Amino acid sequence: MKLYLRHILITVLGAASVSAWAQPQAPIEWGQPRVIMYASEEYLSFDISARGDTIVAIGSIEEQGNNYRDYPVARISADNGQTWGAWHLLGEFGDAWHQPYVEIAFTSTAILVCADTEQGQRGFFSTTDLGVSWQTPESTFYGMQYNCARGDTLFCQVSGAGADGVTWTIDEGSTFSIVRYWDSYIGFIAASSAWIHAIDFSPDTSENDRMRLRYSRAPLLSGDFEPVRLLNPDCWWTTASHIAFGDDGTGIILSAVDNQFQAPIWQAMWVNRTSDDGVTWSTPDTLTPTQSAGAWYYGHGIAHQGHRWLVFWYDSTRQEGFDHYGAWCAFSANNGRNWYPRMQVEGVASGKNSIMGELRGDTARIYFPASRITIPHQNRFYQCQGLIQPDAVLPTVQPITIPPDTVPQQTQLLFLAVIGDNDTISRRELVVRGVEDTIIIPMTWTGSDYAAHWTVPHEGRFWYRIEGEDFWENVGSYPLTGWAMLVTPGWIDAADEHAISSCELSLSLYPNPCNASILILGTVPRGNTGASLVIYDVLGREVTRLAIPNMLAHQFRLLWNMEDSKGFPLPSGIYFVYPQNIPLRRAVSISVIR
Repeated sequence: MKLYLRHILITVLGAASVSAWAQPQAPIEWGQPRVIMYASEEYLSFDISARGDTIVAIGSIEEQGNNYRDYPVARISADNGQTWGAWHLLGEFGDAWHQPYVEIAFTSTAILVCADTEQGQRGFFSTTDLGVSWQTPESTFYGMQYNCARGDTLFCQVSGAGADGVTWTIDEGSTFSIVRYWDSYIGFIAASSAWIHAIDFSPDTSENDRMRLRYSRAPLLSGDFEPVRLLNPDCWWTTASHIAFGDDGTGIILSAVDNQFQAPIWQAMWVNRTSDDGVTWSTPDTLTPTQSAGAWYYGHGIAHQGHRWLVFWYDSTRQEGFDHYGAWCAFSANNGRNWYPRMQVEGVASGKNSIMGELRGDTARIYFPASRITIPHQNRFYQCQGLIQPDAVLPTVQPITIPPDTVPQQTQLLFLAVIGDNDTISRRELVVRGVEDTIIIPMTWTGSDYAAHWTVPHEGRFWYRIEGEDFWENVGSYPLTGWAMLVTPGWIDAADEHAISSCELSLSLYPNPCNASILILGTVPRGNTGASLVIYDVLGREVTRLAIPNMLAHQFRLLWNMEDSKGFPLPSGIYFVYPQNIPLRRAVSISVIR
């Protein structure tokens, strides 16, 4: 008994035959850095944040005659940096000490800046009129830092006696919840729909003071933190980390790591991912060469929108020295499962203090302040804008070996296919569906195509698809639509709500769109012979008829050269395929591009 149908594809079908080896395309086209504001010489540019076209710049001003006391000032633009309001001093001289560490938050009605009010005490300065007037904090905490928000609920970490904790406010800092403490210092927190997540990097005194990345979580608004878990146990030293969560339980941790105490010395940026709200975390992906310097404490961040994630950091190589940092980023369009190679956003400014990024539709923006301590000061706030270039092309799946429509149980079947894309493939799988369950089998590279094996487990009816997914979550498949079906000889036909009708024609077309020729693969119901396909244009006019060739196991393949019944090439447009005297599950269209 012949167990397989082998289709030897010798016709050139566009570029799909070589796309399996295509190189990743740059997902973001970055423009040149734009100076959105020059601060006058008495100010040092310090921090920046944005929501859409509303940008908040933070500077610092030095107390006259005291080189060790700087105070935060804020300035707001509502038109993406085209015009700016006046600087506003947050607090009074004598209320802050040393450098003014600040964090910026947005709610639906206000802009808030978490800053010092007096030595050690911090609270939210707020404005509802784009910085024309500011309100001083109504409540303060020792060592409070704003970290993240869920809607208008703001989450902050606060310092305690020997341990840090988390509190939240729903009224823009007027009142706060009870503080929930965990067992030590908190480096950063993030909120998902149901949990608050915390990370830190604490020394492991048992192993030469290794700085290890630690993680814990607690219910979002009340409840204790879970026992702390150690992430990346093989990492020698974690110098900075940032965490963010989406609405679907996907979370990302970005870390600067190194191995500075033993040879060979290396440094890199790592990404850990969770898809189950922190229950499990992946092993880290490395985003940088191992000679990168990595981010320092304020030099990194994460932005996300839907399944798109952007991580960014300051970096320099050892050869460049640590006084000149360039801004780099990495991008994922499939919820952090795969990352495109890192991209340099800019590499001209130094003296950076912080970095912030945002995704809005198909636009990516990265902001950073840059200062040079010279006389006069060179204080600038920069914006880098990039155009995200989505990939809408489906991967191509060309079957090489597929089983016939009748196969005995316990037979091991081989599936072979050429799977390619114009960019990069992230997933290649055989999906087999029975009446009660679905099995997903990863396909492996054989050197010329991709293979998967599946053993028919019992008598019955089964449906299968071969799928390829790219970095943009575009899925191509064989069949192009629907499922292919096979049965065992002993299967007894019965009503089945999952069944694909055996009285219908199944069609798949490759490539589609096309410009020269198209391969049509199909399965014809039992008992049908001498069938044909009729091609119509968008006006319902018959273009040509294609005779279905003699079939083996009711499956057929034919190659059409895109000509009408008179032998003339079809012009560009949409055409529809209908069978003659055979039910079709749905209309199948062909796009012709000349």
